[in-house]
Amino acid sequence: MYIHRLTIAQIPLTRALRFFILSLCICWAFNVSSQNITVSTDSISRYFHISYPVPQNAPDSVQVYCTFSLSGSDEWKKASVTPLISDTALRLVSSQEWAQWEAEGRITERRAAGLTRTLVFNPYPYAQINGQVDADFKIEIRGEDDQVLATYTTPLKANHSDVVYVEDWSNVFQYNQVQDKEGKDPLKWTWRT
Repeated sequence: MYIHRLTIAQIPLTRALRFFILSLCICWAFNVSSQNITVSTDSISRYFHISYPVPQNAPDSVQVYCTFSLSGSDEWKKASVTPLISDTALRLVSSQEWAQWEAEGRITERRAAGLTRTLVFNPYPYAQINGQVDADFKIEIRGEDDQVLATYTTPLKANHSDVVYVEDWSNVFQYNQVQDKEGKDPLKWTWRT
């Protein structure tokens, strides 16, 4: 039995329709092979919001490890990240989980198989030099037994030279309105490091 295969050139279509179908095929192929990571910058905080897909075959609980490397360098450092959650959820987070995010660059995602999750990355001060962010960001999703399920890398570039960071509160103009972390006055700023 002979099966005849048709190519798109053999189908009697207009040239414009052929071009449209070919374009769709190329776009579909590109989307299937791309990492599907989206990056946006919060206009107020200047933090990066990075959305990434969790593989369909992921178990109920996965560990998301986040690292960054300055462009041109192959020295990967743990990234200070948080999952994109509500302010209420942020206030209810345990100090252990907060340390996991900030110090280890690790987020635990639960029941996320097949979903897109978003994390928030603060580039200051380590991924930002002279107000410029030019780094590569890596997300590694691991399942049970530390098995790597997916790895995504995306470049981060931003100009934050117009942002002012107040790190030394000792010389602030209204120094009597600043208290240390043991202070109990709700009408004063609390200084924490």
